[in-house]
Amino acid sequence: MTLWAIMSRDDAIGGYYANTQKGIKSSSSNSSPYTAAMYRRQGALEDPWISIQDHGPAISAGTIVYGENNFGGAHASAVQKGGADVYIRNKAATYNIDNRS
Repeated sequence: MTLWAIMSRDDAIGGYYANTQKGIKSSSSNSSPYTAAMYRRQGALEDPWISIQDHGPAISAGTIVYGENNFGGAHASAVQKGGADVYIRNKAATYNIDNRS
């Protein structure tokens, strides 16, 4: 779990968006809330693209943490191998950044 991001369900998968700044509550690169440009386009089977920085730079930096449909290429080649765990809570949560709960 070297790369990770905590986002609200609505920011991650609420509606369609393209190269839009989405809220990140905390990530492996920044414990404070911030935004990064991501994609969830209608009809794009590889979406959503979730990353810990803006999508364009995340491709070469290897900081994309999630993409769908076994999409490979440059988007996946720089990312650490071994898969990813993705969790979506069904209810609102309070995050205590100091204790990571």
